[in-house]
Amino acid sequence: MAHPQLGGSRWQAPYPWVWLAMLTAVSLAVLAYYPLERDQQFVYDDLPIIVENPLITAPGPWYRFWLNPYWPRHLSRDLLYRPLVMASFRLNTLFSEDGVPNAISFYRANILLHALTAAGVVVLGYRLTGRASAGLLAGTLFAVHPVNAEAVATACGRCEVLAGLFGVWLLALQVIPTGSENARSTWSYVLGPLLFLGAIMSKEHAILLWPVIFIMDLGYRRLTPMEQRLPLRQWFNRYLAPRHAGYALACMVFFVLRFAVFGQYLLPAQTSFRIWEHPMGYVGLLEHVLTPFRLLALIGQLFVQPSRLCPIWSVPALAPADHLSADVLAGMVLAVALLGLTGWLWWRRSLVGALLAGLLILLLIPTHALPLAKWIFAERWLYLPGILVATLAGTGLNRCKGLGLLMGLACLGLLLPATWSYAAKFRDNRTLFEEVVLRQPESYKGRCYVAYLNHQEQRHAEAVHEAREIIARFGPTDDAYEILFRSYLELGDGHQALQAMQVFEKLKEPFPVFWLADYKARARQMIAGPQTQLAEPPSPGEDAEQ
Repeated sequence: MAHPQLGGSRWQAPYPWVWLAMLTAVSLAVLAYYPLERDQQFVYDDLPIIVENPLITAPGPWYRFWLNPYWPRHLSRDLLYRPLVMASFRLNTLFSEDGVPNAISFYRANILLHALTAAGVVVLGYRLTGRASAGLLAGTLFAVHPVNAEAVATACGRCEVLAGLFGVWLLALQVIPTGSENARSTWSYVLGPLLFLGAIMSKEHAILLWPVIFIMDLGYRRLTPMEQRLPLRQWFNRYLAPRHAGYALACMVFFVLRFAVFGQYLLPAQTSFRIWEHPMGYVGLLEHVLTPFRLLALIGQLFVQPSRLCPIWSVPALAPADHLSADVLAGMVLAVALLGLTGWLWWRRSLVGALLAGLLILLLIPTHALPLAKWIFAERWLYLPGILVATLAGTGLNRCKGLGLLMGLACLGLLLPATWSYAAKFRDNRTLFEEVVLRQPESYKGRCYVAYLNHQEQRHAEAVHEAREIIARFGPTDDAYEILFRSYLELGDGHQALQAMQVFEKLKEPFPVFWLADYKARARQMIAGPQTQLAEPPSPGEDAEQ
């Protein structure tokens, strides 16, 4: 019997095998991360977004999550709106001991959501090919690949995991046997938009799932024999428009709620961020053209070479491309190969071609081909595209039959230990930040985080050393000089603290730093000494004369 995407009319594999494949993927997803849960702490952005956020820690009306941004307004200018994730954080907190956010509880919830996503990948692979073996290969590869570690092992990675969970079941819902695309049940017209709304309420870039679904619908029309096709206008009015009206309504709901929080602003002003935080906001046309190819080459490496993974990617360790370097050329070759393969599969009337086109769409933001992301690159952005990568890999391996199964098992044997090792790097901030510096010595943010952590842990001499290292490598920066003056104050060196504050003020110009006055007063007091001193005792000779 032919595959569904090639004209099959029903699924080949009996459902018990599909359930077994789903159970295997779920078990491997848990096995990949659960052994590390005892050591887990809140790391990185978890602290300001969850632990120190009253919206999450304090009681209040549930609708408040739909009326507030993802990042607390006083901490970030990011215009991120993810109410469903915030609601899940609050629910997680309520079920934690004493109603206080507990890192292990959040971690376990992420593992459960990741396991359900892996089960969805199994179903997507199965429905795409009609074979449970394809779903098994796709779901297990997704479950254990270390590229997903940042999304699963950090509490804030739940944005990606929830978007992936809703997204994969949405895509699985769209894959149907060829010939029945015009006979979808009524409930799919409701469930599809609801899943889509859940995805975009979890992570904004999930809105790109809509064009992926549209391409899949076009693919089904192309698969339909010419003699059975409806005229284009009739097909649009009878089937396409009613199906996509729900997705349009979901987008409208999302943007109306987002407008209530941010007004008409969709993106923050580029000048409101420093180059370290938003390097693509300070580059020209050449960098905007070449950088997507550099990032595409990096993404390809991360999927096939997990040793390249790094918890935090920042400039200048990963910089915008300003010339035709080797990695930019590799990205160009990869882009041409993917586009060529997509065209060939589309010509062959394979639905796999539609999914490959969907993968290219989902990579537009991670590669900055659509300049909507502020940060230059993060591995957690690959969670949603990774669903299609795993599905396509499982489909390809399945076509090799026994050899493909052996290759899949070999990949699992290599990936599972790599995930154990890499996920352990996210257990606490000290391990995380030192791993960044170890893997990328030229990472500005990695070194800044290590310096800040030393200061917070009262290791002020080490903080001064790290700050001096930052200045030596990257030049004067306000981050480094803020660490310097704070650490010098704790060490009791008023002179050095005051000098660091003066440089810090100059680097902050033209923005006044009013809160610095108290620190200056403290430094001057150290230089002057105690306000009142005891009179020096007279010398023995003077005492005798008296």
